[in-house]
Amino acid sequence: MPLSSLKGNRLLLAELAQELRARPSHGYLLCGPRGSGKTLGAQALALGLLCERSGGADFCCTLADCPTRAVGTALGRGFRRERCACCAACVQATLGVHPDCQVIARQPGRSEVSIEQVRALISRLGVKAVRARAPTAIIGDADTLSPPAQHALLKTLEEPPPGAVIFVIAHNERALLATVRSRLRLARFNPLAPEELAAVRPGLADTLDATAAPGAERGFAPAERFFQALAAPRAIDAAVARQIAEDFFRDREQAASNFEWLALRLEEILRFKLLGDDFAGLEGKTGAAMKKIANATDLETVLTGLDCALRALSAVRAMANPALQAENWWLMLGEAARDRTRGARRQE
Repeated sequence: MPLSSLKGNRLLLAELAQELRARPSHGYLLCGPRGSGKTLGAQALALGLLCERSGGADFCCTLADCPTRAVGTALGRGFRRERCACCAACVQATLGVHPDCQVIARQPGRSEVSIEQVRALISRLGVKAVRARAPTAIIGDADTLSPPAQHALLKTLEEPPPGAVIFVIAHNERALLATVRSRLRLARFNPLAPEELAAVRPGLADTLDATAAPGAERGFAPAERFFQALAAPRAIDAAVARQIAEDFFRDREQAASNFEWLALRLEEILRFKLLGDDFAGLEGKTGAAMKKIANATDLETVLTGLDCALRALSAVRAMANPALQAENWWLMLGEAARDRTRGARRQE
C-alpha cells in the first residue's frame, strides 16, 4: 500500500519515509493535534521498516482496512482469518506480535505511561532483531510519560541500540522534557482538512470544523468562545472563568482535549512572537483570530498561560477536578494580563 494513500500530511510522511530509507535517525517525535494522523503515520513508517516484500513508502499492508488488522488478536476457536495480501512481517505487526516491533501507550484507567512500560520496552529494544534489520518501537501518549519514565527513556535516546528506530507520539511536544525533545527528530503534523477528516472518519467533518477545539459538541465550536476570551484576557474575571469552566471543562476527556488545544494555540503564538511564524498554515478566519490574540497579549502572559495549561493538563490526567483546574487557569490568565498592564502603567 503506497504511503501516499494515507490522508493528510503526505509531504511530511513522504519526507520521513525517504529519510528512513537513506539515513534514519534513532528517534522521531511526531506531534500535532488530535486527529492529525500521527499514530497512523507512525504505524505506516514502522511498517515501511518492517515489511519484507517492498518496504519504504510501498509497504504491502493495507493499513486502513487490512482484514487481519480488523480481526486482530480476537482470533480463536470459531473464528476464521480472512486471507490478505500482507507479508508475514506486516501481519505480525498488525496483530501486535512482531518480535522486532514494540508498542506501548497509556493503559486504560491509567493517567500516564509508566516507567515499568518504558523499562520493558527498553529491555526488548536491546535484544538482537529476529526478522527485521533492526528493532523498532512506537511510544504513544508520550505527553503522559511520567518524569521517571522520561529519564529512563533519555538514557536509551542518548545511547540507542544499533539501528533501532523509536517513534514517539505526542499531542504537545512541550509536555516532554527539553532533554528528551532535543534527542528526537521533530515531525510536526498539521490538522486535517474537513474533507480529509471525512475520508479518515466518516461523519467527523460534520461534527468538527477546522477551527473547532477538541471536545466540541455537535454543531458548536468552543474555539470561537476561546478566541474571544484569549483576545481580551484582561476582561476575564471570576464569573467569566467559572462560566467557561462549566460550559467546556466539566467532562474529564473534554477538559484534557481543550487544555491540549489551548496549549497548542499558545505555542503557535509563542513562535509568532519569537520566530516570526505567521500562522500561514491556518484557515484565514482562524489565522486572523490568532494574529489578533498574539498582538493583544504580551510575551510574559503567553509563557505563563502555556506553562499553566500544561500543568493543568497533567493534573486533569491525574484525576484532579477538571472544572476547577479550568476555572483557575482562565482566572490566572486574566490576572496575569491585568498585572502586566498595571506594571506597564507604573513604568510610564
